[in-house]
This record gives sequence, C-alpha cells and structure tokens, in this order.
Amino acid sequence: MNIDPRTLADYQALLERRVEAPDEEQLIQAAETGRRLVLASVPLEDALRVHRTAVSCLTASRPGLLLSVAGPACSGLLLELVRAYLEAMRHQLDDAVRANTLLEEERACRRKAEKELEEKVRELDRTNHELEQFSYSASHDLQAPLRQISAFVELFRKKYSGKLDERADEFLHFIVEGADRLQTLVRDLLKFSRAGRAELVCQEFDLAEAVQEVLAGLKVDVEAASGLVETAPDLPRISGSRSLLSQVLQNLIENGLKFRREVPPVVRVSCSRTEDSWVISVTDNGIGIEPEYFERVFEPFQRLHPAGRFPGSGMGLTLCRKIVERHGGRIWVESTLGQGSVFRFSLPLPARAMPSQRDGR
Repeated sequence: MNIDPRTLADYQALLERRVEAPDEEQLIQAAETGRRLVLASVPLEDALRVHRTAVSCLTASRPGLLLSVAGPACSGLLLELVRAYLEAMRHQLDDAVRANTLLEEERACRRKAEKELEEKVRELDRTNHELEQFSYSASHDLQAPLRQISAFVELFRKKYSGKLDERADEFLHFIVEGADRLQTLVRDLLKFSRAGRAELVCQEFDLAEAVQEVLAGLKVDVEAASGLVETAPDLPRISGSRSLLSQVLQNLIENGLKFRREVPPVVRVSCSRTEDSWVISVTDNGIGIEPEYFERVFEPFQRLHPAGRFPGSGMGLTLCRKIVERHGGRIWVESTLGQGSVFRFSLPLPARAMPSQRDGR
C-alpha cells in the first residue's frame, strides 16, 4: 500500500479521539485527509484501505468497543474522507482537462505556425532560386553586347581620336570608362551568382598551398603596388571548397593591396583555432575603415569612396560573405582609420579533426 505512514497515523488518531459521535472538527480533518491522499496521487482503493487499516487498529486497541456504536461514527468519517477525495479528484481532472485543452490549442497553433513557416521557407527558396537564375542569365547574356560595345567604342576612339574637338575626345573617354566599369560589374555579378549556384564540394586541403596559388595569380598586382604579402608559417589544413575559399582569399588580399596609403602595402595571412572553428585573418596596413561602415562594406554595391578613386564594383566582400556563410562560418572586419584593417572569417571544424591537422596557434 503506497500510503504515507504519517497520514495513516493521523487518520487513526482521528478515529480514536471520539468514535461515538464525531464532531465538526473531526469531519473537517477527515476531509483534509482525503485531499492529502489526492495530492499524494494515492488511488481510491488505497484511500479506502487507509480507513480499513485504521478501523482494524482501533478495534484491536479497544476490543470492548461495540461495532454498533463505532460503526456509524467511522462510516461518517469515511464518507467525509471519500467525499473530499472525490471532490479534490474532480478538481484535478477539471484542471487536467483545461490544461490539455490549452496544450492542444497551443499544439494546433504551433503546427499552423510551422506549416506557415515551411511555406514561407519554400517560397523564399523559390524566390532566391529565381533571383539567382535571373542574376546568372542577365549577367551572362549582358557580356556579349558589352564586349561588342567596348570593342567598337575602342576602335572608334583609335580611329578618330584627335580628329574631333576636345569635347568629343572627353566623351569617348567617358564612354570607354563606363563600359569597362559595367563589364567589371557584370563579371562580379556572374561570380556572385555562380557562388550561390555551384555545388559545395568540400575537401581537406593545405591552406598554405592555396594561399601560394592565389599569390601566384596576383604576382603582377603585388609588383605594381610595390607591396609585400606575408604568410604565417603554421597555416593548417582546413576543410571546404578550395576554389571558393581561394576566391575569398584573393578578394581580401587584393583589397589589402588596393586600398593602400602613401606607403608600400603589407598584407599578412594567418590562422588561429578556436574550440569549434578555424579563424583565418587577412591583415593590411591600408587606409582603414570607420566603425560605422563595418557591416555596410559586406552589402552589395557598397562603395565607401568615389568610383574613380579605387577600381571595383563593390561586390567583392559581398561575394566573400556569401561563400563563407555557405560553409557555415561568418566574416567580419576590425579596423582603425588610417592604420589598416583585419578581415577575419571562420570555418567550422570537421566533426572529427584529422590527426595531421596542425594546431595553428
């Protein structure tokens, strides 16, 4: 019998106190015992067993007690116990029904919200796919007419340069410059679209080798800027799309060379390890960025300087962010105006790190 001994003793003392004619206080205490049994999650069968056990103890301790005298009194206490027990049980059941109704309503609301969210996600995926398709098609289809325009304008300038007035030569210069900028923008849009469409094939590769390949392609740019690109000696092996992450490194190194002060640019590539990711850093000694632009520089077509001062379309860092986020990481910048910038991006560690990976600290 799953009964608290204290409850049994209290009820037994209740019977022994005044068996012949229970007073109002005894009835109140009997009712309280019934409620206590409900709160203790005691089944009704065990609650009745409490009464029978108490009566047995009573008759054993007072053998001369006439059952005709004790019986009605004990029955009155039992009736009050059972009545209070059933009333408390009814309240508990009512509370359970209300709670269950609220829970079902909440579940229904959650299912509805989840269904709406799933539909919105599907709609967003469709919209993103359509936008990527449009971006790819538009940028791809625009390249041919742009090349044609640029080629004929360049031919026109070579043939008629100096033969027209100075104003005409200035107009031709603006046309060629505008066509070149538009071609750059279209190429960057195409890269951005491909970065979102291409299948993400991840593999383990040596970061130091990837950086050297990027620097081989930037050799002319480094020499033209009289710059220096340094790499930390302990670059690790990382996991990801080598081609896409090489684009990130190329853009960040190019920016370090491009946005320079009146001193030779120095760019350094390094890597550190946190508990769950690699953090790759590209540090430069360039012009720096004001804090209010730390987030804005990663938005599409955002240029912090006039178009003629620095080349580019304002899509490079946007492309970097897209690639890094596709790998499950994030990219951010730390900078001091007039002193330089540090662009960092994180890449999650594989589920099981390879024994050959160096710590990179």
